[in-house]
Amino acid sequence: MLENRSRIIEAAARIYAAHGYRGATTRRIAEEAGVNEITLFRQFGSKSALLDAMVEASLDLRLVALPAVPVDPEAELTLWVAAHMADVASKRDLLRQVMREFSEHPDHATCAGKGPAAAADQLRDYVIQLRRVGWLDTDPSTEASAFEVASAVTMLMAAFFVDAMDRVMMPQLFTTPVEEAPRTYVRVFLRGIGLRTSPHPPSNSAPDRSTRRTVQATAPNSSTT
Repeated sequence: MLENRSRIIEAAARIYAAHGYRGATTRRIAEEAGVNEITLFRQFGSKSALLDAMVEASLDLRLVALPAVPVDPEAELTLWVAAHMADVASKRDLLRQVMREFSEHPDHATCAGKGPAAAADQLRDYVIQLRRVGWLDTDPSTEASAFEVASAVTMLMAAFFVDAMDRVMMPQLFTTPVEEAPRTYVRVFLRGIGLRTSPHPPSNSAPDRSTRRTVQATAPNSSTT
């Protein structure tokens, strides 16, 4: 049953990318998945529910887990960014179709936002760990510092998403070779949040709790990116 569900979602993604919402009929999707329409409706109940599940699955950006304790921030984040860029690039046609139809099907926006929001949370948690173990030289007690970190997280995610989506259309904006882009974005990000060359054990880790609340409160909503 789970195998059928995965096949139907994958088939729905292919059909939707090629034909949009109206063209993605349940009959066409069922044929693409190699199942009958009864199986499709038993799994999802309706075309709308199926396409919501497909959009959410397609934008699940939790591909690579960042380590709980940072050891090599540049290498760890470069791997994370590279995996996301490759995944977004592989789904470029589908994602463009989803974005084109947001106004007509706003319910997709909620589904589409879950994956990026989870990835942003993961990245913010990683930055908090960088600070906690002494990798950052920013002052964790200041609201300005927290806002800057939240903004840096948003900018890093926006950079790799736009690169993966639009490099082919606007090559003049992306002069760094695609294989070098993840590390370049990460280096700019780490410089912006004040990464040290080596960790300095913090004298007091108490501000971390309030910092996380401030970071989360000031972070832009990822679902609207």
